Amino acid sequence: MSRRVVITGIGVVSPLGNAPDKVWEALDSRQSGVRELKSVPADAFPTRYGAEARDFTGAIEDFGPLDKTMARTIKKNLKVMCREMQLGIAAAQLALAHAQYPLATANRDRVGCVYGSDYMLTLPQEFTQAIRNCLNEQGQFEFRHWGEKGLPAVEPLWLLKYLPNLPASHIAIFNDLRGPNNSLTMREASSNLAIAEAAMTIARGH
Repeated sequence: MSRRVVITGIGVVSPLGNAPDKVWEALDSRQSGVRELKSVPADAFPTRYGAEARDFTGAIEDFGPLDKTMARTIKKNLKVMCREMQLGIAAAQLALAHAQYPLATANRDRVGCVYGSDYMLTLPQEFTQAIRNCLNEQGQFEFRHWGEKGLPAVEPLWLLKYLPNLPASHIAIFNDLRGPNNSLTMREASSNLAIAEAAMTIARGH
């Protein structure tokens, strides 16, 4: 017998707004989210235009309605999250709030998280000093110095900011979700595949 699977909540962080109704209104009025880029230098790309989620600043208020304990926990962990990770976690928290899911009384062993991720890009400044430490007098990078002079200049928690499976981990830990947990990293197809994987997991009875 097939098990019916439905979507009960939607979390959105986008160039058109951070709420489903705002995004729908923008689409309905044929509004574009593409504008002149503000988050990168004007000469960084061949074009000066792109779609940025400008309303998302990374402030704790951007993660939706949270109780004090949850807000404190997320805020404490922001230092080990790149922007892409913050966007995904905010969307998940907004979806839970939108669904009004009763986590307090739910069997959390049967509540899980499937997360679809694209690239999480390291900021150049994360490695600037480390690379400088390995340059010779001609300005050429010498890899043989990396272990002794380069790596010690890299922030110890650097890798934790960019691992594509960590958003699902954070979401599960923050909300004490002890059910199935998976991360799919297939570029632009990741989100659709994550929805399909979640639906099949529910349909199987997990």
